[in-house]
This record gives sequence, C-alpha cells and structure tokens, in this order.
Amino acid sequence: MTDRVRRHCWRLVVLVGVAVPLLVFGPAPAAQAHTFLVRTVPAQGERLDSPRQEVSLEFTEPFATVGARLTLEVDGHTESLVAQGTQGGRVLRADLDSRRHGVYVVAWEVVAEDGHQSAGEFAFGVGAGTGDIPTARKASPTPEPLRVVMGWVFFVGLALAAGSLATDCARAAPFRLNSYRSGLVVAEVAALVAWADALVSDEPVRQRVLLATTAAGLAVALALGRLTRRWPTALALGVAASAWSARGHGAVANGVVGWVLDEIHLVAGAVWVGALVSLAVELRREGPDADKLSIARRYARLAAVLVVILAAAGVGSAFLLIDRLSDSWQTGYGQTLLVKAGLLVVALALAAAGRHALSRHRIARLRWTTPVEALALVGVLAAAAVLTKIAPPRSATPVAGASLLGPPPIAGPVVRDAGLAGNLTVSVTAGADQLRVEVFVPGGQPATDAHVEVDGELPDGAGITLVPRPCGPGCVTQRLALPDGTTRLDVTAHTKDWPEGTFRAELDSPPAASDPAALTDLVARIRAVPAVSFVEATTSGPGSVVTPQTFQLSGPDLVDLEPWAAGTADDIHP
Repeated sequence: MTDRVRRHCWRLVVLVGVAVPLLVFGPAPAAQAHTFLVRTVPAQGERLDSPRQEVSLEFTEPFATVGARLTLEVDGHTESLVAQGTQGGRVLRADLDSRRHGVYVVAWEVVAEDGHQSAGEFAFGVGAGTGDIPTARKASPTPEPLRVVMGWVFFVGLALAAGSLATDCARAAPFRLNSYRSGLVVAEVAALVAWADALVSDEPVRQRVLLATTAAGLAVALALGRLTRRWPTALALGVAASAWSARGHGAVANGVVGWVLDEIHLVAGAVWVGALVSLAVELRREGPDADKLSIARRYARLAAVLVVILAAAGVGSAFLLIDRLSDSWQTGYGQTLLVKAGLLVVALALAAAGRHALSRHRIARLRWTTPVEALALVGVLAAAAVLTKIAPPRSATPVAGASLLGPPPIAGPVVRDAGLAGNLTVSVTAGADQLRVEVFVPGGQPATDAHVEVDGELPDGAGITLVPRPCGPGCVTQRLALPDGTTRLDVTAHTKDWPEGTFRAELDSPPAASDPAALTDLVARIRAVPAVSFVEATTSGPGSVVTPQTFQLSGPDLVDLEPWAAGTADDIHP
C-alpha cells in the first residue's frame, strides 16, 4: 500500500470504530428499566385443591401487549392461552379452561422496555400428587421469522456495501458503484421493514428511533456513493451499523462495552464477507492471472486483520452473555452459537486452502474455494441473525435441572427483610414456623450455586446457628418458630462467580397486622407531589467514569411507574 492509502484506511478504522458511537449517541443515556416478573397468581410453587379459572402475571414495567404470549402445559398437554394486558400494561392475564390435576407449567414471553423479548416460566400444582418436583426447562422465546430474515438481509446488504468500500481502500479490488448501491438498497429495505414491524408491534420508542437512524444512515451513504473521497460515505455507513448494534443483546445487557463489541464484530464480519464476494467476482473477470494474484494478495492481508478483530470481539461478546460452558449445548442461544462457530471454522479452513493455492499461484483453485468460503460466511450471517432474536442464557430462567415447583409459599402472616450480602441480594421470609432464605445474583436471577450459612441472635440474647436445607435454586429453608421480639439473623452467602458477603436481617415477631389503607394513603400523597427530581449515576465496573443524569417526574407519573400503585402489594406495614 502507498502512504496515502494507509492514511485513508487508518482514518476509516478510527472513524467507524471510535468516533461514530460518540458522534451518534453522545454520552451514555440513563439506564433503562427492564421488565421483571413481580409475582404470579397462582404463586410460583403454590399447591391448589382445585383448578383456577384464570392466571395472571404482574411485571415491574409496561410491556407491548402485541408481542405477549402465554402457553400452558399440563401433564404433557400443551395449549396456547389468549393473553390480555391489564392495569396499564403491567399485568398479563388469561382464562384457564383445563380441569386436569397435575403440575401446571405456564411459559410466558413479553417484549421488554429495551425492545427485546423476555421469557420465563413458573409452575403450580393442582390436586393430589403435586408435591412431586418435575424438571425445569430453559425458557427461551421463539424467534420471529420475519425479524430473523430481515436481520439476515440487512447483514448481507451491509456486507456488500462495506466490502466494496474496504477493498477499494485497501486496493484489493476497484470500487464497484453498482455493487455498493445494490448492497445499500438491500440493507435499506431490511431496515425499513424492521422499522415498520416495530411500529405495528408497538415496540418501545428507543427501538423505533434506532431503526429509523439505521435507515437514515444507509440513505445518506447511498447519496454519497459517487464521492471520490470515501471517508464521508464510510462514516454514514458506520452510523447505520452503530445504530443497528445498539439494539443487540450486548448493548442492552452490558451497556457501552457490549455495544462496542457488537459493533466491531458486525463491521469486521461485514467487511470480510463483502471483500470476499468482491474477490470472487474479480477472479471470474477477464484479465491476466498476474493481476488477479496481486488482488488476491491484497485481500489476504486485509482478511488476516479482519479475522483477528472478528474473533476477539466475538469471544468478548460471548463471554459477557454466557454464564457457564454448559450453556453452549443446553440452551437455544448456545446451540445456535455453536452452529455459527462451526460455519466459521469451515470458512477459515477454506480460507487456508485459498492461501495455499495463492502461494502456489493456482488461480483455478482460488476460483472455486473463494465462492464456497463466501457461501459459508453467508451462513454465519444467518446464524448471527437468529442469535439477535434469541434470549441469551443470562436472561433466560429458570435454570435447567432446577426444581420447577419449588417450596410452597409460606402461609399466614409473615415478616420479611432483604438486603445485600456483598453483590448478592438476600431475601428472608419467616412465618408459620418456617424460615426461608433466597439468594439472587445481580440482575435478579436465583443464585443456583449459592452457599448459605445462617447464624443469629434471639430476642433474649441467646445465639443460634441454623443448618437449613435446599428448597430450590438459590433457596434454603428451615423450621423455626420466631419468639416474640426481634430476632437478628446474619446470612452469609457466596457463589462461584460472586464473593462472600453477609446481610443482617431483623425479624420482628409477631408480625404487624397488614394495613392496606397505608398504601392507598401513600399513593394519594405521592400523586399530590408536583415534581420529583432524580439524579442517576450508573457505573459498569471499577475505574469507570460516572456522568450523573438528572431528570424529573411528576407525582402521578412516578406512581404510574410503580407496580404497587395498582394496589397489588402484599404485607403492607406502617
């Protein structure tokens, strides 16, 4: 390469990889709320004498009713339920027609505020014999075919356009305006269809804005295609890729780090596929073999860099989204990731064969290995499109092999306390002569491999050491009758991934009488407040720079965001 070409290539890398995210989106926005399941009726693990006529699920935030699904399974018989959204879109309910006795497994899917599907399942028993514990399944939403196809079409179009620019920059092939335009048109159609689908499905505003930004970036890149200076065109294309990447699992789950990794992975993969297609076309054109070998050598140098970048970003993204190695073959996300990795290995093997042919000046062999390698990479793009629509293991619940029914809910008046044991959340519930301790990892999922120790002090000052037994994922229980007064329990917990911490719970017995009127009064008082100011500071790890975000809500708006505003809270005490 000449010095001028090298300068242009470095400028392209810097602009697309670093400057685009900063220019398009600026500082990190305030963290968005995710939709979490608050409670179900019947409750998780509840044992009923007779079947219920309906089931309801309450979430922390509103969800898109159009994408909500409920499925019921009883003793191997599966049926879809007619889901209805109520109470401002925070409660999902459905009628139950089944009168069978057995374990009822309700699988649910909703579209969360971040625009991605959340899924899970809970179970309750009806009739005799429901104390048996079946095996849980890893819940994962079924990808929408239209969204998967549009994702794949977008990737292919982006690859054709980005590959044309990159090969021109690296002098691996002349710039083909028609190929560049065709790729942009294909990607634009995919982005617009995805945007229209988001409108029809009533997806959150953030998703619609990002898709509109993607389409706008592609349109600008198409308009700038005739410029002799390529960097403005690459910048517009980078805007589109950046906006599309901001919709992915990595950006939603891991913020800027996940977003940047996804963008690098997307751009590197698109350039590699597009450049390979350009090479395959050039090898089929008329001309001296010496010129074709020269073009192939320039492509090989570019591809070597792209493969390293692609692999590093892909491994980093997978590390953030997969909890354990077994998720690779026990979850739909992991299995699809393995298929993608397998196709990538095939492509790399063909690339190695192509390099060997290049070193031996065998144009004929290059002509057949290159298209096959490109076809394998198109398969990689298809697997990537499926991955974007499957919930990663860290967001899927419950954990495979765990107790599905779990322990029955504690009946009667209960006393509760909760707090942090290091990074782990500990919930303590006592009532009906029973004590239950539940441990959750950051993000709200049960700590499946939690080690829990409980020591305490009774109201008379006597010490007590408890040896609870497991009652499900992240759950231990023990029979304990609380004496009158305040019992203090030190709950020490740790997992394989989270260090040890201790939470001190204070349990007052007998439990105070519930006072629902207190909640009604609280809601009325907050509604009367003109404005509430919030300052939010979100960090992503040690040494991270915090930019506080300030925003205001009116009292009524604040109440409408809270799940307890509908009057469905339990154990309301002054």
